[in-house]
Amino acid sequence: MNKGIQINVTGGKNVGFDTIVQGSYTHIGSKDNPERNINDEAFIQVLKDLNNRIVQSPQEKQEIDLLKSDLSELQASFKENKPFKWGSLAESAKVFHEKYGWAGEIIKKIFLNVNFT
Repeated sequence: MNKGIQINVTGGKNVGFDTIVQGSYTHIGSKDNPERNINDEAFIQVLKDLNNRIVQSPQEKQEIDLLKSDLSELQASFKENKPFKWGSLAESAKVFHEKYGWAGEIIKKIFLNVNFT
């Protein structure tokens, strides 16, 4: 069983989602430009989990602080509906997974809580 986020990005720099299907069978095609929304509770929970990890493993504090900084930038992009510094949402998820694979179970809570409207 693979734990963490696994996303394959192909096609060059500007890769879009061809199809996004939510539990309600909402369909968004690659030509749609949906507004991204993220539940702030997901970020709050992830920050709590990271703070708990610092308590358990103080030697990881510096790396966790870097992750928290990147998460703050991601959250700001969501709130302002601006492009992510890492590219598309899929590319951003891939960068987070490659850079912070050790926190995959924690990080995926954010990417699983993205809503498109």
